[in-house]
Amino acid sequence: MAGVDVSILITCPRCGTRYSVAKNKIPPRVRSFRCKACSTSFPWEGKEEPGREPRRLAISLSKAGVGKTTTAVNLAAGLALAGFSVLLVDADPAGRAAASLGVARPEGGLFGLVAGELSPEQVLVEARERLWLLPGGHSLSGLRRIIAGQGRAGEATLAQTLAGVEGRFDYVLVDTSPDWDALTIGILAYVRELIIPVSLEVMSVQGFGEFLQLLEARGRYGKELRLKYIVPTFYDPRIRKSVDIYEKFRNVYGELVCAPIACDGELAENQGLGKTVFDLDRESRGRQDYEALVRKVAGLPPLPPSGEAG
Repeated sequence: MAGVDVSILITCPRCGTRYSVAKNKIPPRVRSFRCKACSTSFPWEGKEEPGREPRRLAISLSKAGVGKTTTAVNLAAGLALAGFSVLLVDADPAGRAAASLGVARPEGGLFGLVAGELSPEQVLVEARERLWLLPGGHSLSGLRRIIAGQGRAGEATLAQTLAGVEGRFDYVLVDTSPDWDALTIGILAYVRELIIPVSLEVMSVQGFGEFLQLLEARGRYGKELRLKYIVPTFYDPRIRKSVDIYEKFRNVYGELVCAPIACDGELAENQGLGKTVFDLDRESRGRQDYEALVRKVAGLPPLPPSGEAG
C-alpha cells in the first residue's frame, strides 16, 4: 500500500482549479505552472499556500438503490481528475466503494482508524492519482454499536478521527449507509454539506421526504449541516413519470437540484469492473452527466481528458 505523499496546494489564478502536488515531484528551479483545466500559465514563487479546511460532504439518503455509492465514487474521481486532492470515506457496511474503484480493501479500514488500532497510512488506499479511499465494510457494524453505546461522545470520537486526516485534502466525501443509525448520524454531525441522490420514482421521493424530517428532528438541517445538492438519478426522458418528478423537484428546490443522471447500462457495467465513468469515452452519457455534477460542485470549466490534470 502506498503511503501519503507530503503535498502542497497550488491554485490557478484564472479558473480557481486547485492542485495538490507532491513536493518531491517539483524540480528545484520550477517557477511557473500550467493549468490543465484552462491552459493558463502562471508564476509560482516556490511557497506553499496557507492551509484551509476541506469541504466535507456526505452523500446520503435513508433508502437503498438510489445511486449513493455510484455518485460518491464518480464525484470523487471527477474532482481528483480536476486537480483536487480528495478523500472518499466509505461509511457503509456494504463496503462497495473499494470494489467500485477496483482496489483491494485492507482489513480494519474506518473501524481500525477510529478504534486507534491502525494509523492513516495503514488504512488509506490510493485509488487514483489524488484520490484516496478510507474503506468501510462489515467491521463498521461494530463501529455502529460503539457509537450508539457512547452517544454524543461516540459521534465526537468519529469526527475527531476524521478531522485528524482531513488536512491533506481539498474534499472529504462520505458515502453513508442507507440506514438511519448511529454511524450515519455521526457522519452527518461531522460533515457540513449534504448531497442527496434521489432516483426518479415514487418510493425514492417518499424516502427523500422522510429523510428531511429525520434531519429536522435531529436539529441538523438548516444549522450545522446544509442541504447543498439534490442529484436526480435513473432519469429516463422516455418515461413521463421520470420527467414529471424531475420537474417537480426543480420547481420546489430550484438551484439545489442538479442536472439529472440518466439511466446508463454502460455506467453500471463499468462500475462492476472497478472503473469510474471517467474511464469511459467522453461521449458517454454517464460521463457527461457526472462531469456536469463535478462542475456544479466545484465551480469548474469542462474537465480535461482522463490523466491530463496537473
